[in-house]
Amino acid sequence: MPRKLCIWIFNRLKRMLNYREMTAADNEAVAALIRDNLKQYGLDIPGTVYFDEGLDRLSEYYGKRERRYFVIEDDAGKVIGGIGYAAFEHMKDTAELQKLYLAYSAKGSGLGYELIDLIEKKMRVAGFRQSYLETHDNLQAAIHIYEKCGYKEIPHPEEVGHSAMNMFFVKELYGSVQGVGFRWRAKNAAEHYSCTGWARNEWDVRYPWRFRERKMQLNL
Repeated sequence: MPRKLCIWIFNRLKRMLNYREMTAADNEAVAALIRDNLKQYGLDIPGTVYFDEGLDRLSEYYGKRERRYFVIEDDAGKVIGGIGYAAFEHMKDTAELQKLYLAYSAKGSGLGYELIDLIEKKMRVAGFRQSYLETHDNLQAAIHIYEKCGYKEIPHPEEVGHSAMNMFFVKELYGSVQGVGFRWRAKNAAEHYSCTGWARNEWDVRYPWRFRERKMQLNL
């Protein structure tokens, strides 16, 4: 399906979707979503998240500034996707993009791009300047999305989170957000370096008059 059509479909469905931070009530659904995806691609093997001890209790790991996880619900309240990040200590000012998974019914709708936009925005707000991820060459659809979103493949790092992963990518986030003076740099980064090209910084909603003023200055 063409990317522009995917984004149009997603915009039509957006009102029926709910993005929010993961809670303990989501543990079972998120674990099942991850296991179903990995099994589908033959990655229900040691060295993947499939066998992580904490997979059934992810809410205990996330929920801090340096690591957070977000889920999408459909209009019936069912979790149909998720994505997270955590500080990657082996690279300076870097967060690892973690656990991007979608239910089968949500695939092909552009939600993967939207989730990456969402988590990169959260990374910027948390002060990270680079996003890192590790994946497997079995996951060609995900790799296609990563590359479309500007991720560049790198050699195998010295330290990795899961030993079965065999492909590694990074992306510069172009501007971290630490205060009022960084709002517009973050907005421009989201617009110019996001997957969809139309993501905005979350502060724009709170400061619409400043957005309009800055939009005229930038001739957007």
